[in-house]
Amino acid sequence: MGAAAGEAPGGGAAEDPPADPPARARAAALGALGVGLALGSALGSPREALGRLAGGARWLARNVPRLPWRRRRPVRVYMDGCFDLAHYGHANALRQAAACGDELVVGICSDAEIERCKGPPVLNLEEREGVIRANKWVTEVISGTPYELEKEFIDRLFAEYKVDFIIHGDDPCLLPDGTDAYAAVKAAGRFKTIKRTEGVSTTDIVGRMLLSESGSIRAPAEAASTASGSRSRASSTSAPVAGSPAPAEAGVEAVSASPSSGPNSSGVAAKAPAPAEPKLYNFLPTSRRILQFSTGRVPSKNDRVVYLMGDWDMFNWGHVQLLKAARELGDFLVVGVLGDEAVKQRRGRHHPILNLQERTLSVLACKYVDEVIMGCPWEVSGDMLTTFNISVVVRVVPGESGSSGTVVTSASGDDEDPFALPEGRGLVREIVWSSSLSVADIIARVIANRAAFEAKYERKAKTEKEYVAGKAFVAEK
Repeated sequence: MGAAAGEAPGGGAAEDPPADPPARARAAALGALGVGLALGSALGSPREALGRLAGGARWLARNVPRLPWRRRRPVRVYMDGCFDLAHYGHANALRQAAACGDELVVGICSDAEIERCKGPPVLNLEEREGVIRANKWVTEVISGTPYELEKEFIDRLFAEYKVDFIIHGDDPCLLPDGTDAYAAVKAAGRFKTIKRTEGVSTTDIVGRMLLSESGSIRAPAEAASTASGSRSRASSTSAPVAGSPAPAEAGVEAVSASPSSGPNSSGVAAKAPAPAEPKLYNFLPTSRRILQFSTGRVPSKNDRVVYLMGDWDMFNWGHVQLLKAARELGDFLVVGVLGDEAVKQRRGRHHPILNLQERTLSVLACKYVDEVIMGCPWEVSGDMLTTFNISVVVRVVPGESGSSGTVVTSASGDDEDPFALPEGRGLVREIVWSSSLSVADIIARVIANRAAFEAKYERKAKTEKEYVAGKAFVAEK
């Protein structure tokens, strides 16, 4: 277990940071003036006393800024991981890690390191890194870090990146040889523990995708490990489809998306459903969690408020780029997240992969988002425009590839155009956007390496059950 916040890793009290220099300077100046006034009154006339005070004030003005008091250096904390198919569990881990210090440095393991230690990831380094860089709690990102925290890299973190503490969840993180991945850090007394987020894992999400694609495949992922955002639960063993392009920049004509493919396109026959296992834990949405993720910011009357609607399922780098482009159209971005039934009607009965609360938290964790409407209406009404003082409504137009990822672009089937009213008022702005990271594209990558995913589950299920059986309460940051 790591040390609690405000406690030294060895169990003693942590050293208090130096006092704020401006406050110390003001206190010293007031003290010197008081002493000067007392001495001046005792040793001379009021006029002489005032002269001494003036001289003392001039001395303070010349010398106080030069006194050897310095500002406290920000406490920098470090967390690393694979962050494959990044979800709200990863985001909550980053939030807690950031609460352990002043600045959060995040290391993202390279594709080669993940493949060597856990099997190939679903998303490549660029795709994984894009989501983490856009997280509101992240200060700095180190790209392509090693999976194992060896002494040479730890020393580099402390010396080059000025890291004070290294963070990990309260679950064990073991290297391929069975040893503790953080043994060296713990020995150095620079380790802190956070509570992992229950109810979600990359493995679980992959299982949901397999089920949604075939309607009959039930991958036994429900008992797999949950995520604290760190290396032990942040990757899957599924590989990217060869030649799959990266998401295009939002707001510009996009590169072609990789074609979606069904389960038969990989040449892998569907297995019979596996026996259902009881879930070890569930996602328990609370009002406190929403508050933790919310910015709390309220737009001013003069802010240009932008509205963008979508389902935001399987939140990814393509979504990040679109949100950034929308935010640049104004001063305050309100994002509508469609309810589960609305998504099911338009995407199919096994969608969305993530429920409304899960999708909302992922969107709220993005630094470009100021506010979220949970379960937003399909049509943008006049009342909504007035209530939120919306000046711009974004319509997403598919690029040349014709793929818009998982974002609503226009009416479908018998639906009315959701943007008809704001269009009539001249409030609609279009963003041309395509992505190779739609839910169907990601599912195709997973199915291409389904056997590897199932092998990973078998390796992790036993250790996860042992953890749940013996786990103790850990207070969340």
